[in-house]
Amino acid sequence: MRTSLFLLAISPAAVLSGVTPPVRPLLPPDNANLTLNGAINWYPLNFNISDSQHKGWTQIDGSFWINAFIHGSNGHDYYIASHLMSYASDIEGSKPVYRASVLDLTDPTIFHKYDRIAPENTTFWTSDGDFRASFEDYGMETIDKNPLHGLRTYSSVENVEFDFDFYFTSPILLNAALGSYQVGGGLGWEWSVPRGRTEGSFKVNGKKVDIVPEKSFAWYDRQFGSLQDSFDWIMLHFEESEWLDISIMCAWKWEDRVDGPKMFATVRSSLNGRDSVVPINLTASTTNVWISPDTGLEYPQEWTIQWEDMELLVTSPRPDQVIEADEDTGFPSQFSGYVKVLATKAGCIPVRGFGAVDRMKIE
Repeated sequence: MRTSLFLLAISPAAVLSGVTPPVRPLLPPDNANLTLNGAINWYPLNFNISDSQHKGWTQIDGSFWINAFIHGSNGHDYYIASHLMSYASDIEGSKPVYRASVLDLTDPTIFHKYDRIAPENTTFWTSDGDFRASFEDYGMETIDKNPLHGLRTYSSVENVEFDFDFYFTSPILLNAALGSYQVGGGLGWEWSVPRGRTEGSFKVNGKKVDIVPEKSFAWYDRQFGSLQDSFDWIMLHFEESEWLDISIMCAWKWEDRVDGPKMFATVRSSLNGRDSVVPINLTASTTNVWISPDTGLEYPQEWTIQWEDMELLVTSPRPDQVIEADEDTGFPSQFSGYVKVLATKAGCIPVRGFGAVDRMKIE
């Protein structure tokens, strides 16, 4: 018997009335050469990417997160999140969780989401090691026997209904340069496919809406190993600019229980496609916050990233993009959802962008 953590359906009049519909900026092409059959094979990685998508003898449970930025055949833009989480290897007593949400970016007053505790003895893998997390109302699985070809994800929960394929078509982003870092006294791994081709459909008010692949993409983020206790994670895409040489950014801040606070970003150049790891100063607002009526917890609605002589202001279009699990799940509450960003520099025209944020506190 599956336990329901949370199901939210917001009517258009409930919040954010009068919000100006966002216009999603055009993005520069991704010129990186770290393709799965290219230069990435020359890197001295301490893990095999395909092994993190196919179960062998190593512990590879963790986070499987698809962030889809969709243009629908109805003319609206959407953010669709599909996320599997199993932290049993790092958080004692935690249970696997899956969640999904649909946010209408053209009219962000329309938002639906749910979270579920997976049944006991859940596994995300078949007996042959293939990635296949399948539940009554949700699933994420490899498209075929090639673990690095792509993923299919689907949901049949009312108002959060989708079925689409995500392909590993964009160059890989290796967090912290080589896809691994020390965290909490252990080794953690993280890699992403920032702009994979996405095709399929979803439903709006019960009516099928096709995904327009040429105007859509998704970011797949894969994390496993040792995990952060308390963190802010932000991934961003930027429009073309004369002064901002960034097409993609993945920023981290965490309080490490062994080595103290960490802050850095992995950025991809919009000019030559090269990836760099840079120091940043990332702060979450303590004044622009939303207080959950259910738990009383405060969730920031604004983040600032300072890097060299520029500032990035990251904001959420609505306050309640949260996961608040029951206490007996062992899973911590977190703010997780779509964000907009504005990059500024003295004497320069501001640069727009968008992405997603994840903020979690593990006691």
